[in-house]
Amino acid sequence: MALYEPSYKYLNVCTQSAQNCNQCKKCTRTILALDAIGYLEKYSAVFDVEYYKKHKQNYLSKLIFYKLSKNIHYLEVYPMLKSEIKLSSKIRGIPMFLKMKIIPFIPKSLKTYIKKFHNS
Repeated sequence: MALYEPSYKYLNVCTQSAQNCNQCKKCTRTILALDAIGYLEKYSAVFDVEYYKKHKQNYLSKLIFYKLSKNIHYLEVYPMLKSEIKLSSKIRGIPMFLKMKIIPFIPKSLKTYIKKFHNS
């Protein structure tokens, strides 16, 4: 796909709208893959590349989540981008996407500790 020049203007992978939304799983996977192989800029006509760059850590947090949940569609991309993932030692540094996915599975006693830590 990345070597096929017409795809730079006409690639549409979105499952949510007529144009690539940059947010659905398929758009996320594609934009991460394009970044990983160094072709992201060539697709600025079909993806909002500037938005992606501004929110790249959130995209990378989604990548972590999908890898941890063993989503096969993200397993190949992860090794190519893992060096760009910035981990924070504080809970408030965790992107909202991960908080929403992880917090429902945390035991109540640990949630209490996290709330105290987060509010300090």
